[in-house]
Amino acid sequence: MGSEFQKRRPCVVLSNNVNNVNNSVVIVAPITHTQKDLPICVPIADKHGADGSLILNGCANLSGLRSVSSYRLAGMICELENEEMNRIDAAVARHLDIMRHYSTLQSVIEDDKDHIARLNSVLERLCEMTGAKNNKDLISTVESIIAEK
Repeated sequence: MGSEFQKRRPCVVLSNNVNNVNNSVVIVAPITHTQKDLPICVPIADKHGADGSLILNGCANLSGLRSVSSYRLAGMICELENEEMNRIDAAVARHLDIMRHYSTLQSVIEDDKDHIARLNSVLERLCEMTGAKNNKDLISTVESIIAEK
């Protein structure tokens, strides 16, 4: 009805392999040839068969996410590259408005990396000041100083 996809077409399986093996329903995004300059349409590099013939092209249209019976899947045509799946994952996160959660986590990770880098810098300076060769030696040196006091 309306703008729903109405024909048989290739799709990208988005659900994880554990789900796909243990469940009869998988989540898919149809592959379309309608090129739209929208964040919900992720281009897929042309895929060729062993004989060089084109077997898949187009873009994953994330506006058509569906749960379908795995019995409806006719078989695997090819696998997408990790980079393509990463772009699709990011687009799904934006489309479903869960990207903000990833953005928050990414911000926390970056803050933690900065904090760890600063701590490592302090540890390096302490090793230089005490003559310790590594962090284990530094801990022993600090424990000795504390024991003396």
